[in-house]
Amino acid sequence: MFLISMIMTTKNLQYIRKREIKFGKIRGTLFESSINTIYQSFQKKKLYPSIEEKTANLLYFLIKNHPFVDGNKRIAAAQFIWYLAKITCYIKKTGQNE
Repeated sequence: MFLISMIMTTKNLQYIRKREIKFGKIRGTLFESSINTIYQSFQKKKLYPSIEEKTANLLYFLIKNHPFVDGNKRIAAAQFIWYLAKITCYIKKTGQNE
């Protein structure tokens, strides 16, 4: 099963900042919360079982939670595209879509 890597996501943001693209600062733990939310379960049942649901909700939570001082929609869109690219590579490599 494909899991988004918090370390890789954080590294992406660090890379963006090093390139002097001004997106804003992270506010508290809202960014991590947005990512962790797509992997929640209740009574051993995943709340977002499919890759499509995880991807759509990742975009939604990153915009809704406003984890950055500014640039929330831009970062959410970039993260959404990055996540889709990682999933596509994973599916092509393994043939699995979960």
